[in-house]
Amino acid sequence: MLRAGVALGLAVPAAACSFGGRGAITDATTSPTAQPTEGSPSATKAPPTETSTTTQSPTPTPTPSATQSPAAFEFRPKTVGNGEATLLIVRATERTGVVRFIGGTVPLRAQGDFLWALLGVPVDANLGARTAQVTLFDAAGKTTRQIDAVTQVVHVERPADYIVVTEEVGAILTPQAGITEEQLRAKEFAAFDPDVRWDRPFIKPAAGYISTEFGSGRSINGGPIGGFHSGADIANDQGTPIVAAAPGRVAFVENHPIRGISVIIDHGSGVKSGYHHLEAALVTPGTFVSPGTLIARMGTTGFSTGPHLHWEVTVYGVNVDPFTWTTQSFRP
Repeated sequence: MLRAGVALGLAVPAAACSFGGRGAITDATTSPTAQPTEGSPSATKAPPTETSTTTQSPTPTPTPSATQSPAAFEFRPKTVGNGEATLLIVRATERTGVVRFIGGTVPLRAQGDFLWALLGVPVDANLGARTAQVTLFDAAGKTTRQIDAVTQVVHVERPADYIVVTEEVGAILTPQAGITEEQLRAKEFAAFDPDVRWDRPFIKPAAGYISTEFGSGRSINGGPIGGFHSGADIANDQGTPIVAAAPGRVAFVENHPIRGISVIIDHGSGVKSGYHHLEAALVTPGTFVSPGTLIARMGTTGFSTGPHLHWEVTVYGVNVDPFTWTTQSFRP
């Protein structure tokens, strides 16, 4: 479910912020083609590509076996906040399947006597009962059954920021900057590594204070609140070391017009972390890193007026609160 749209880094004292999602201002906020909104025609597209993994399209008519045992499911946590992730576990004899949830389709992964998938809930998702439509396949790729797994999306209160953007900083947000950012983000979320590389909570990737929380609404120069902050900002001195939050493969090192110098790490099973506005990246694509591996130094590149780290965690392209990943592992 690709929703990692172009986010704007809006300048604030000591630290600028990336800002994205529906309602953001200027042409630079245009979301990538891969980002469906709820109810949009693109919401029915196939699941994201995973290296070495091919997901079959569901066959219209399930053909359950006479010996098939009932499937059971659970969500961990049982309820999920908007802008957060949840783990879906399906206990079944089938070894493959997919889940369609809030406009996207992701693969199920077999482990022991169950299958599981991580699901991200967008900040702007509708609240209340939400259905994860599970389709299970046999070894030949034929649909065996379909299950509706229902969870509750609850509201998470998030602050609003009222900031003033100078003419000089605002000049960075040109239509072309937005187009280029969109193209880079679409490439970064076009495929995901299948191997699950983390088994414990993430670590905070840099020393410093949280200058802007994830999901904050934003008023620009006295305008209406719109959009949301797509990550968490950690502010500190220029050159502060930045480390990998979890094990993974460095997937991209790019210079974004808005997010600045960036490192993207693929942790497997749809989970990626992004480190933005860097002074310098100290790793190269293809490098495997461990938690605490030095990957960059804090800077103020891109749409930023002060040194800080804009830290993002995404689940199949859905931006979720990165600090929720420091208190739970989101593993079965």
